[in-house]
Amino acid sequence: MADNTPTAPNDIINGAAQVAKSPEEIAKEYDLLPRLITHLDRHLIFPLLQFVADQEEEPTPEITKAKFELLKKTNMTDYVASLYCELEGVEEPPKEYATKRQEILERLDIFAQESEKITDLLGREDVVTSLRSDKVANLEYLKKEHDPARDVICDLFFSPAFINTIQTACPWILRYLTAAVITNRNRTRQTSQYQKQLKDIIRIVKQENYEYSDPVTDFIKALYLDFDFEEAQKKLSEAEEVLRSDFFLVAASDSFVEASRHLISESYCKIHQRIDIKDLSARLGLNQDEGEKWIVNLIRDTRVDAKIDYKEGTVVMNHPPSSVYQQVIERTKGGFFRTQVLSAAVAK
Repeated sequence: MADNTPTAPNDIINGAAQVAKSPEEIAKEYDLLPRLITHLDRHLIFPLLQFVADQEEEPTPEITKAKFELLKKTNMTDYVASLYCELEGVEEPPKEYATKRQEILERLDIFAQESEKITDLLGREDVVTSLRSDKVANLEYLKKEHDPARDVICDLFFSPAFINTIQTACPWILRYLTAAVITNRNRTRQTSQYQKQLKDIIRIVKQENYEYSDPVTDFIKALYLDFDFEEAQKKLSEAEEVLRSDFFLVAASDSFVEASRHLISESYCKIHQRIDIKDLSARLGLNQDEGEKWIVNLIRDTRVDAKIDYKEGTVVMNHPPSSVYQQVIERTKGGFFRTQVLSAAVAK
């Protein structure tokens, strides 16, 4: 016979406390470092380990041990010796490190003698001036082309060969592809290209949800598949912690949160006629004053047809009617092109 005894309030509170995870637990649970380092060389792994170490308040033996195992066969003898002393709790490393250090210095002297001609050439004033001008030109080129390259990379990753490889061999790359699409919003939000990429990432996240998920992909799922705004806000908070603990995404964490709030507010405004500013602010993780400023900026930037009723604390949306014919056209617009691509692929 089923036990219908109601759950005690203390049990509910304790259960909720067990479910709630700290930012550190979230970052650790969704850490991709173990998957990444198996595909990287030593000089690429070391910055990742150093990034993890910098996030810790105090040095951890696990990270120190990982650095030691990574670098012990390299020529970074002094640094490896310091790691050994830190691990073993001693002040002086074994003599073998001093012997290896001397061997490395002797080899450096040999290399210096063999490269003396090129070293002298690089020391000439005219050569140094020429190299500096090249560096300035390269820096200007990078400044100019860095942001536009994001569009090219997104197009490359969405190409059939790349997206198929991601789905079959490394679905965890979806975190980076999803973050790239969302943060790219401010560059291409008015173009059909961005809308297509967003639809593609929603479709792929839905397909691969059984294989891989994290707060970044779960945010897409909650917002565009489940239409659960509370869950989307929860996943956005978790995604922010995940991004701040990811070496490759930490610089994009603020722009990701900003763009995600825009996506939440746009979706929320599409399905509501009258919006309570306080409620929407809570869903965006903002207080009422910040939320009010956010909504004002959103209406101004996106030029949506809306009015703010400050007395009632609401936003009134004016949704223009959309005919059934227009909806059919929008849904089938890309069908002809996809049919042509499929036909060409089958013909090969």
